[in-house]
Amino acid sequence: MKDILVKEVKEKIKEAQKALPTIINVLQNIGVEFNYRIKEEKRIEEKILLWERKPRMKSKSKLEILNLINDILGITIVVDKVDYIPNISKKVVSQIEEQLRDVKLIKYKDRLTDVSIPYKRIHLIFDYQKMPFEIQITDKDNLYKRSIMHNNYEQIKYACIRNNKCRKS
Repeated sequence: MKDILVKEVKEKIKEAQKALPTIINVLQNIGVEFNYRIKEEKRIEEKILLWERKPRMKSKSKLEILNLINDILGITIVVDKVDYIPNISKKVVSQIEEQLRDVKLIKYKDRLTDVSIPYKRIHLIFDYQKMPFEIQITDKDNLYKRSIMHNNYEQIKYACIRNNKCRKS
């Protein structure tokens, strides 16, 4: 089973690498500032191990969990001001749906007005030829907040996996 999982993880990474140039082209045509990453194999495997511990994932196999991960390809669009985010998100969705075949917006999360969330963004998840990817749209100030929070979050969230000290749920 481990060999099959490793093979499938590598296949997902290849799919992301294959889709990336087309998605980059669309974003460049829009004229937005962005960065991207393809999640490393080790990080995908850690995420699977972490998700396995969630009660709602107890009945799912590692392969089923892998197919639920939608951020193997992640893109962050950075605008100058938070006020620009809604218009840019509409433009991004419109252009991606117009220019890419077999693409579908599967989730739109507006995190601009939620006071419980420390950094503001709109989070889009697309399915492109059965390969999900995420786009987060934020401004420069919130990008800095996100960077600090995300690093702390990742360290805490994955510490038990990385140190092999997870308690059974």
